Amino acid sequence: MRFFSIILPTLNAADTVRDALASIASQSFTSYEVLLQDGGSTDNTLAQAATFAGPLGGRLKIQQRPDAGVYDAMNRAMRRAQGRWFYFLGADDVLEGLDVLQRMADEIRARPRVQVIHGQVRLKSGGVLPESGFQPKLLTRNNICHQAIFYRRDVLRLVGDYDLAYPVWADWDYNMRCLFSRRLDIDEVDLVVATYNDLSGLSHANPDAAYLAQLKALRGKTPPPPAPWPLWQRARRSLENWIDR
Repeated sequence: MRFFSIILPTLNAADTVRDALASIASQSFTSYEVLLQDGGSTDNTLAQAATFAGPLGGRLKIQQRPDAGVYDAMNRAMRRAQGRWFYFLGADDVLEGLDVLQRMADEIRARPRVQVIHGQVRLKSGGVLPESGFQPKLLTRNNICHQAIFYRRDVLRLVGDYDLAYPVWADWDYNMRCLFSRRLDIDEVDLVVATYNDLSGLSHANPDAAYLAQLKALRGKTPPPPAPWPLWQRARRSLENWIDR
């Protein structure tokens, strides 16, 4: 089993997808798969992606299918992902440096209980975005970019899919559901994971009124503490970490 499943939703991203894939292919850490989920591009997106069939080999898995938006594409890719950890990169974003996956894998292995872990993102407009952290007073006011977050695959079973009722901020909703799930262990690290294109994109241009109403209702609430960690789960996680080494 690959360590990471890197999910890359695309739609008419020919101008940027090559840089995104190049930033993945150049990583020193290679235990990953790339799931490019295309919503029906009519430009040169798939042709650009196909040029990485050599460098990435069987790790690049391309699927083109009409979808109901970026979060529907992400849901579809999650359901076919085989890695232990899920990571979502925008088609106009790039991973930071050549060893960020190795460094994050090391951080994860040092925290065998963690199920959601995040770092920071570098803004394309300049500077580094200090992420708010998974704390109620912070996360109810500022989301954490999904380009900074890694989710263990069992989060899909515990939290579910992205909610398509929120076409712009379903990722914010997903993070809030992680926060208020008593079954998840969440941590953060001082690591810039990716350069995020904050100059354009879905959430940059379109507020999600439906989710803002939902978010307002959550302010002031306190999430439950993480559930106790059973011995069988500790043993399983230790075995997985040993195998991944």
